[in-house]
Amino acid sequence: MALRGTVKHHVHHHKGSVKKKLENQQKLRQVVFLMNAAEIIEQIKQLPPDERGKVVAFTRHLPNEETLKAMAEPHETLERFESVEDLFAELET
Repeated sequence: MALRGTVKHHVHHHKGSVKKKLENQQKLRQVVFLMNAAEIIEQIKQLPPDERGKVVAFTRHLPNEETLKAMAEPHETLERFESVEDLFAELET
């Protein structure tokens, strides 16, 4: 009987700690959303070099505003070329 109570206590405690962990993660997300760019940059500066490297690699792959605009442009009506030579020939005219 005592063992059963201990297991129940353990399971209940584990569920509580998981719930608490999820609540803490949600609070952390809210804090991050409230941070401005300068604060985020300061936090990144505090990271260990390997973690900072991951942030840099991530940001290098983000498209900039110009790229996003170009991706949104209609492309169905654009002229197509069979080769680079054809493209250059058209550019020279």
